[in-house]
Amino acid sequence: MPELLELPLYPEPRGIFRVSASAGAGKTYRLALHYLRLLKSQGCPSEAGLSGIVALTFTNQAAAEMRERIIYFLKNIALFTDLGKKLSAETGLFPEEAAAWLETIFNHYHVFQVRTIDSLIFTLIRGLAIELGLRPELSAEIREDLFLNRAFDRLLLRLREDPKLEEVFARALFTFLEIEGRGGFNPEKHFRRRMREIYGLLSQRAGGRLLEARDPGEDLSALEEELRRLGRTLCERVLSERGEFAYPSWETYILDPPRYYWSKVFKKDSFREVLKARCRKLAEALDGDYQKLKGKLSIYLTAKARAEVAPYERLFRELSGELLSLREEEGLLQVGSWTELLVRFLSENPPPLIYLKIGTRIRHFLIDEFQDTNRLQWQALYPLVEEVISSGGSLLYVGDVKQAIYMWRGGDPALFFEVPQGLPGEVFSESLPHNFRSAQRIVAFNNRFFSTLVERAHEVVRKLLHGRKPPKDCEVSEELASKLETAFSDLEQEILSEAPEGEVEIVTVPSDEDRERFREGIFEKLAELIPGLYETYVRTGGTVAILVRENREAEEIATFLFERGIPAVTDRALRLENSPLVKGILSLLQYLNYPEDETALAGFLKSPLPERGEGLLEAYLAEKRNGAPGLKAYLEARAEALVDLLDGLSRDLERLSLYELVQAIVERFRLRERFPEEDLYLSRFLTAVLRYEEEALSLSDFLALWEEEGLEEKVGLPRELQAVRVFTIHAAKGLEFSAVVVPYLTWGPKGKDELVVTERGLIRARRESSEEVSRAKLREKGREVLESLNLLYVAFTRPRERLYIFLPEKTRYYTVGSVVRDILGK
Repeated sequence: MPELLELPLYPEPRGIFRVSASAGAGKTYRLALHYLRLLKSQGCPSEAGLSGIVALTFTNQAAAEMRERIIYFLKNIALFTDLGKKLSAETGLFPEEAAAWLETIFNHYHVFQVRTIDSLIFTLIRGLAIELGLRPELSAEIREDLFLNRAFDRLLLRLREDPKLEEVFARALFTFLEIEGRGGFNPEKHFRRRMREIYGLLSQRAGGRLLEARDPGEDLSALEEELRRLGRTLCERVLSERGEFAYPSWETYILDPPRYYWSKVFKKDSFREVLKARCRKLAEALDGDYQKLKGKLSIYLTAKARAEVAPYERLFRELSGELLSLREEEGLLQVGSWTELLVRFLSENPPPLIYLKIGTRIRHFLIDEFQDTNRLQWQALYPLVEEVISSGGSLLYVGDVKQAIYMWRGGDPALFFEVPQGLPGEVFSESLPHNFRSAQRIVAFNNRFFSTLVERAHEVVRKLLHGRKPPKDCEVSEELASKLETAFSDLEQEILSEAPEGEVEIVTVPSDEDRERFREGIFEKLAELIPGLYETYVRTGGTVAILVRENREAEEIATFLFERGIPAVTDRALRLENSPLVKGILSLLQYLNYPEDETALAGFLKSPLPERGEGLLEAYLAEKRNGAPGLKAYLEARAEALVDLLDGLSRDLERLSLYELVQAIVERFRLRERFPEEDLYLSRFLTAVLRYEEEALSLSDFLALWEEEGLEEKVGLPRELQAVRVFTIHAAKGLEFSAVVVPYLTWGPKGKDELVVTERGLIRARRESSEEVSRAKLREKGREVLESLNLLYVAFTRPRERLYIFLPEKTRYYTVGSVVRDILGK
């Protein structure tokens, strides 16, 4: 087990405890042990003592695992097993105390606060509904696109009556036609798409908040005229002095810079590179005019990049006003928007008001996987944490910035180092030094590989950003290399002498330049390797995992293995959303929540729940071509018994809890009797419903939470299941396997984001743009660089005994496969 901080066992821990935990270092053990020490410090077991400790995680699955670990530890102490004796010595808890705390947890499970950050924030918002100006019957809108489209429809209805709004649309239309150079008879579709893009980008990069309104600041038409004038003057002087351009076309380009901004003629360091060698003196004389032209072009391109988005940003501000009106008029709250609401409330009100509303006072926070926390979530938690520490409580947060692979969701690993800034407590830092997971050769390989990566950070980062021939000087590359060095500064782990020797093998596969030959080569190697690993590990109770970057690759490999008689299971196959019964129940719940939703009703009919449902739906669709009534009316005429059953469930909605309602659905459609093979999925779904019921005021709230978090809900993978796991690296995070195969080292930064958040506001970053815009786009690409390397670290640190890395002979682009080749000297 990992070495521990020297903490007092009986007094309450105070201050800030930062724990860096590399892969396999015993992070969950460390968290659970600290939780037990906090229980000991509370004195006599009580509901108040239990509710004052809040442990937060990134996913529901991680929260469930932590709850199980805490209860497991307490049971062992209570039974005084060998493990229990060790835990008792480390926590100060006696068997009688552990038993009493177990009884307290079971009797007051609703205040056993081991949960996700989002669920805590949602609970706080629910308790503050009146203070936030929200209707008591507030519900959450789960269909994000529908919510945005409804708000946009309201804008269109206002258009003729609101001159200001008409001007906003007019500017957006001008941008669409003249600045972006688009066409078509119906720009509305493009406008709606832009609104969705801006909403998504602000959610990820700006915490969902609108940026400060800023005008592009430049008259594009005037700039274009100025550029053409400067270009004409420069060309006229060259011709008058009998100069000659290095290429004839360059004269054309310089005459019209706004049109030919992409040309290499504007990328030269001096005018000598633009004219032929014999014109050296002339070039030196005109270099000042050339630099002035380049400077003005840069200003123009930056202004244009802003102008291409600014009108849409103004339109989005109007849309945000309609979203707010929808919330106030109909009691709807958009999924995920509650975090910003809490931030705004806490900026104006002290935390004690929250404690008054939720009926408890928090004394200690524990936060897991902190590198995946986004900045807005931390802003929501910060006042609460500050109050806790100021009043003598504590914060323990654990993370590993090397495993930050959710930056695309807004996760900000820089927060891991920023947290103590401004907090009023003493900081205790700890790094868990040992690897309790992997065999000796695997730990040694990763120590060497990633240490070399850090030594060559500047070279690797430049190539990932720019390709195999990067520029020598790049400000963004230097910033990224510094971040990479900081993230991997504590990567070296100590090897346990009792760990098995293990194995790391580099398997050569064909170049990825020929995609088909590359794919065939990977499948040939898998066909040679996997049967032996299956017999060695899977048949004897071990696990084999093939880790890939994309779900598409996982499905393809799983199909390939099945065709060769090797059982395989993907991460997606374990998700509750893939169960036809769970899908049908969710469709039915959506219909019961909003009986006018015929799409949900159709989804219910298409599911296996009603025995003749699909036939009824097909018959309805056939008759609808001839002017049939709505689906509900059709069912009332053709399926009276089914309609009666649905009406009965609608009435039950008013008297049953959510859990009881789902139980009623399972019983009335006889799902367990009709589909015994789905029993595992039904049981897991009911368990999830019971947990969500603690946080959801209504069926709408449950559906909203499910839309946001339900995708991660899975059935547990039985240990006895004899199948090869084919998972994405994201899905494998936090897991371990006897043997791991990494076949596709083809991922890397793409840098395809068109909209970028900058200090000037949102800009549209084209491939060829000004230096300022290019730098902003490069910084966005930099996030992908760090995430690509972190994914490599996560993949290489999953195995216990064997690691197989498929390495292409050559790579078409500079990817993580190229990085591995360079580091290993291949």
